[in-house]
Amino acid sequence: RFALSARTPKSLIGRDDDLKQLLESVAKHRVVLLDGESGCGKSALVVAGVAPSLLPGAGLLPVYIGDWGNEWVRGPLATALGALFEALTPAQRATLGWAGSPDLAADAPTLAAELGKRLDGVAEQIGRRPLLIADQFDDYQARHRQCFIDANGGWVKPDALASVNPFWALIRAQLRAGKLHLLVVTRADTASGLSCVRFLDSAMTADRHLPRVEVAFLHELLVQIAPEDATPRVVSQPEQGWYELRDRVEGDLKLQGAVLMQQVRTVLLGLRQLPYLNTTSYRRAGGLNGTKSLVVAR
Repeated sequence: RFALSARTPKSLIGRDDDLKQLLESVAKHRVVLLDGESGCGKSALVVAGVAPSLLPGAGLLPVYIGDWGNEWVRGPLATALGALFEALTPAQRATLGWAGSPDLAADAPTLAAELGKRLDGVAEQIGRRPLLIADQFDDYQARHRQCFIDANGGWVKPDALASVNPFWALIRAQLRAGKLHLLVVTRADTASGLSCVRFLDSAMTADRHLPRVEVAFLHELLVQIAPEDATPRVVSQPEQGWYELRDRVEGDLKLQGAVLMQQVRTVLLGLRQLPYLNTTSYRRAGGLNGTKSLVVAR
């Protein structure tokens, strides 16, 4: 609980409106470009919020990519193919005649042909459009930055990108055919790089920005860390200092205004290293910044 591992929409404290807006966007637009400050909870929102909330009736099948591999072409091809296989139920795989795990060690042309075939099958035989959730897009662009920059030093245009990379050529073709939806997630300071994947016109593309969590939700979040009715207890003797410490941490975080979820998580991980969960141990560790430094030092 102290690690703040979000797994369900309910665990995303303070994100109800953001999740609702994002779900509406991916349903109404084929391309959605999401950016947000580093550590604000973008990945948690798409993994614990968007993916579990897309019921079969929505017509979309969430396919999550969080690791792009090391190769410019084979990396996303292999990752997307493997993620699509995992996103399908055994019954859906049987419908597609997809009995065994895909060969992710195949060459790029083979992977591209297989991925295209399976994407077509999901749309035509299962009746759902894959929603490719391209998370950590900034990592992929940073690793292959020279491939995303044109001769004039600017970002390459979407058609130029598709002309040199079979993965993005396939994504563009699937988007234009109405067989695929795309959600690309990146940091706010690298959001300009999203221009490379604007494969459709503005009517079919939506831009979304994820802000920090408002401080009004801090209390609810911290109370859920160690709820009184938890069995077994998360904190063995909360009345011996945890409640006072929880209020102190909340007050210190609120002084900084709207908060980054990664910052809250770091503080909580630091609290786990205190000898006792009370304000005395917290103060001796150096308060908010000192507690965070325990995680960095470790």
